[in-house]
Amino acid sequence: MVLFRESVPALRRRRMFVVGALIAGGLTVAPASAGQFLARRTHRGLAIDLPDGTRGRLVPKGWPRRPGDPTFV
Repeated sequence: MVLFRESVPALRRRRMFVVGALIAGGLTVAPASAGQFLARRTHRGLAIDLPDGTRGRLVPKGWPRRPGDPTFV
Protein backbone atom coordinates (compact mmCIF):
# COMPACT_ATOMS: atom_id res chain seq x y z
CA MET A 1 0.00 0.00 0.00
CA VAL A 2 1.45 3.37 -1.05
CA LEU A 3 0.44 6.29 1.16
CA PHE A 4 2.13 9.08 -0.78
CA ARG A 5 2.97 9.02 -4.43
CA GLU A 6 5.14 11.87 -5.68
CA SER A 7 6.87 12.43 -8.94
CA VAL A 8 10.63 11.99 -9.21
CA PRO A 9 11.31 15.75 -9.69
CA ALA A 10 9.28 16.54 -6.55
CA LEU A 11 11.28 14.00 -4.54
CA ARG A 12 14.54 15.47 -5.85
CA ARG A 13 13.45 19.00 -4.89
CA ARG A 14 12.51 17.86 -1.40
CA ARG A 15 15.81 16.00 -1.02
CA MET A 16 17.80 19.06 -2.15
CA PHE A 17 15.84 21.26 0.28
CA VAL A 18 16.59 18.92 3.19
CA VAL A 19 20.28 18.67 2.26
CA GLY A 20 20.51 22.46 1.93
CA ALA A 21 18.82 22.98 5.29
CA LEU A 22 21.19 20.53 6.97
CA ILE A 23 24.24 22.21 5.46
CA ALA A 24 23.01 25.71 6.37
CA GLY A 25 22.21 24.59 9.91
CA GLY A 26 25.61 22.98 10.29
CA LEU A 27 27.37 26.17 9.23
CA THR A 28 25.60 28.31 11.85
CA VAL A 29 26.30 26.04 14.83
CA ALA A 30 29.06 27.24 17.17
CA PRO A 31 32.00 24.89 17.61
CA ALA A 32 31.73 22.52 20.55
CA SER A 33 34.89 23.88 22.13
CA ALA A 34 33.25 27.29 22.69
CA GLY A 35 31.15 26.03 25.59
CA GLN A 36 33.33 23.55 27.42
CA PHE A 37 33.70 23.79 31.17
CA LEU A 38 33.97 21.49 34.15
CA ALA A 39 31.51 21.76 37.02
CA ARG A 40 32.16 19.77 40.19
CA ARG A 41 29.76 19.41 43.08
CA THR A 42 31.37 20.28 46.40
CA HIS A 43 30.02 20.42 49.94
CA ARG A 44 29.46 24.21 49.59
CA GLY A 45 27.96 24.29 46.05
CA LEU A 46 29.43 24.00 42.55
CA ALA A 47 33.07 24.62 41.57
CA ILE A 48 33.52 25.63 37.91
CA ASP A 49 36.75 25.40 35.89
CA LEU A 50 37.03 26.90 32.39
CA PRO A 51 39.50 25.69 29.73
CA ASP A 52 41.56 28.91 30.02
CA GLY A 53 42.26 28.21 33.73
CA THR A 54 39.65 30.59 35.13
CA ARG A 55 37.86 29.27 38.19
CA GLY A 56 34.57 30.19 39.80
CA ARG A 57 31.98 28.85 42.16
CA LEU A 58 28.26 28.88 42.78
CA VAL A 59 27.28 28.79 46.43
CA PRO A 60 23.92 28.92 48.20
CA LYS A 61 22.80 32.46 48.99
CA GLY A 62 22.28 31.72 52.66
CA TRP A 63 19.45 31.50 55.14
CA PRO A 64 16.69 32.53 55.39
CA ARG A 65 15.66 32.21 51.76
CA ARG A 66 12.53 33.95 50.61
CA PRO A 67 10.26 32.56 47.88
CA GLY A 68 11.55 33.58 44.46
CA ASP A 69 15.16 34.09 45.60
CA PRO A 70 17.81 32.41 43.44
CA THR A 71 19.11 29.09 44.76
CA PHE A 72 22.74 29.80 43.85
CA VAL A 73 24.57 33.13 43.60
